[in-house]
Amino acid sequence: MLTAATGWLTMAYMIYLMYVTARSQPTVWNPYDILDIGMSASEKQINSRYRKLSVTMHPDKRQPNPALNETVESINDAWVEIVKAYKALTDEEIRNNYIQYGNPDGKQSTSFGIALPSILVAEGSGKYVLVFYGALLGIGLPWLVGKWWYGMQKMTRERVLVTSAGNMFTEYRERMDDSDVVNAVSSALEYRDVLHGTKEHSGLGKLEKLLLQASEASTEDENSAMKPKDRKRLEDLDDPVRRKTFAMVWAYLTRLDLDDRTLEAEKYELAPTALQLNEAFLSICLAYGFTAPVLSSYRLSQSL
Repeated sequence: MLTAATGWLTMAYMIYLMYVTARSQPTVWNPYDILDIGMSASEKQINSRYRKLSVTMHPDKRQPNPALNETVESINDAWVEIVKAYKALTDEEIRNNYIQYGNPDGKQSTSFGIALPSILVAEGSGKYVLVFYGALLGIGLPWLVGKWWYGMQKMTRERVLVTSAGNMFTEYRERMDDSDVVNAVSSALEYRDVLHGTKEHSGLGKLEKLLLQASEASTEDENSAMKPKDRKRLEDLDDPVRRKTFAMVWAYLTRLDLDDRTLEAEKYELAPTALQLNEAFLSICLAYGFTAPVLSSYRLSQSL
């Protein structure tokens, strides 16, 4: 209510300002108005009027009037305008300037400039500037727009690769437990940005050995432990990146100490990516509305 009242008051105040503000009309320089004579006056009448004004308006014969807010500068300016008006009506050259350009001083030129480095406007640089702008607008701009457009086409609304979303959708089932969601989330391609080059295979054997030992030592009723089907999944994976990702996510979920600084760094580096991908997978689960996948995805988010 207060916001609406403030808006109406502001609008009313603006309308009031529009009503009381005087419109400014551009004044056209007119020598006849300055000399206070008619436009049909002859040259003799113009000379007579100028002599009369020189008696009353000349700076040597006029004193500033504080009551009228007059100063020496304003008196001098007024006399200069009178002289200009007189010459515009009597002097041949000045009259032609007034007739052609509307001003006794002649054409009043207006120039617009653009601040550019001197090397760009130097003589002989024109062709290089043309080539530069041609390359910028003809090649650079389309390339940037194309890169942005095709980049947008590769991503979903959740900022996940379309291919990754397709992989996770393939793993979706109506009945999924937490380990099934881990398997779906680890199928994305975003992990390749972390596990690239030698990182694909580095430490994979040690990671799997530690993970399987911890899994065998844990009890079957522990929710965070790998189940036999998860160990089977790990053994069946052929892609080294997918295999290491799956193992790393499980190592993070079980808070397994990998006893290796590099592997530990990779484990914690993958966790935020897994969380983002799980949020994207949750959107898929919510779209279908089956309870089990949604709850499993929520539990995985809490663990990550």
